[in-house]
Amino acid sequence: MHSYSLLLAQMNSLFLSKVAGNFKLFVRKIQTFITYNQINGGFSLLKR
Repeated sequence: MHSYSLLLAQMNSLFLSKVAGNFKLFVRKIQTFITYNQINGGFSLLKR
């Protein structure tokens, strides 16, 4: 019984770390997108 709960805890932490990694990746993509839009906005301002 104890080994089963230990396995469950390991799977849970693995799942949480995967979710955290995906979330970090998602945040980085959003930051890149915002930065890209800011750069494009700056260029369009320069072109005027």
